[in-house]
Amino acid sequence: MVAHTAAKLEEWCLRVVLFTDQHGAQNAKTHQLGIRRLSDCIVETTDGVMLVRFNRPERMNAMGGTLLAELNAAFTEGRNDDRVRAFVVTGEGRAWCAGADLAPDGMGGNANPNPRAAKLDDIGDVGRTVLNLYNAGKPTIAAVN
Repeated sequence: MVAHTAAKLEEWCLRVVLFTDQHGAQNAKTHQLGIRRLSDCIVETTDGVMLVRFNRPERMNAMGGTLLAELNAAFTEGRNDDRVRAFVVTGEGRAWCAGADLAPDGMGGNANPNPRAAKLDDIGDVGRTVLNLYNAGKPTIAAVN
């Protein structure tokens, strides 16, 4: 099952790279920018595709901790890098994402100690994530497992 999923993901990435090359990609050279392991995400960029893997398998990749902040940082970085032509988002382990982490310590990484500042932040991390996805300007694939 895992090998089949990995093969499908590789096929999708290749299709995205070929599509973007045919539609005006300026730099079609093969490149690998490396793998970065953050607290709750693994970010890997290869051949124009930024692969973002949620890395909270013990919580079925529920949105919590620093996951949203790291996802937003990856999308911002990829959007500003012309070598990145597409995004693929997937999850480590057996679940893509179980939704919001409702455990008492689940959203601890994003807690704002200043309640006044929190009231001034109308959209919060979730809103920023939606806007980042919407404004990515590049094909985005959710490889849901």
